[in-house]
Amino acid sequence: MGLCNRIIRLVLVLSVGFFGPIGFMVTCMFFLITLVKTKTLNTPYMWPFLPFNARAAADFLFRIPQPYKNNRPSIVNPMDKKRQS
Repeated sequence: MGLCNRIIRLVLVLSVGFFGPIGFMVTCMFFLITLVKTKTLNTPYMWPFLPFNARAAADFLFRIPQPYKNNRPSIVNPMDKKRQS
């Protein structure tokens, strides 16, 4: 993760150095589009924000202890929506 952050920072510095604020905006948009298009284990990387899911976003922003979570995430299309324990 550290190497990835260094590479992204280097690309941002170079794009700002060569193209100014326009280079910064284009590079940020490129990285944002890359994150939106990335899928991990057939789940969008930016889920629950893109595609938006209000209940999952609230669960992500306001964390509750794991024993109190009774439902599985909707993105995995579970056959049984209730958790076992």
